[in-house]
Amino acid sequence: MNTKSTILTGLLLFILLKLSAQSIGYTYDANGNRVSRELIVEQLKSATTLAGSTSKKDVIDPLQKPEDITEAPEVHVYPNPTKGILKVEIKNLSPGSSREMTIYDLAGRRVLVKENFENYSECDLNSLKDGIYILRIKIDEKTLDWKVIKNNF
Repeated sequence: MNTKSTILTGLLLFILLKLSAQSIGYTYDANGNRVSRELIVEQLKSATTLAGSTSKKDVIDPLQKPEDITEAPEVHVYPNPTKGILKVEIKNLSPGSSREMTIYDLAGRRVLVKENFENYSECDLNSLKDGIYILRIKIDEKTLDWKVIKNNF
């Protein structure tokens, strides 16, 4: 019985320590209405460094946003569920980026591939059976996945 209470006490202390490193911040508009809630996690006291390096330029700050990152592509896939034509619209797509759209069935077989498509593209799924498919879009090195339902009813 004493061992169980010691373990439970230790677990409770661990949870309390983890929770104390987090807080919730709120922002309000001019009328006093809450407009957002944000989880604030305290940053570790030590900096994260690359393996084996100690120079100051190699230190990574996980909260700092690099200046050279462009806005991420915004992808919209609709209608879902679809009766046959699936529309894919990508905003903020850089002109020279490589892109590939692949549709897989749930067994993992590739059933449709479309490469170097435009900002707006349509996929004809009429030849596929009704069911659930996985749409994978690769833009340069980034991969995005969607569950797509084809249903003619």
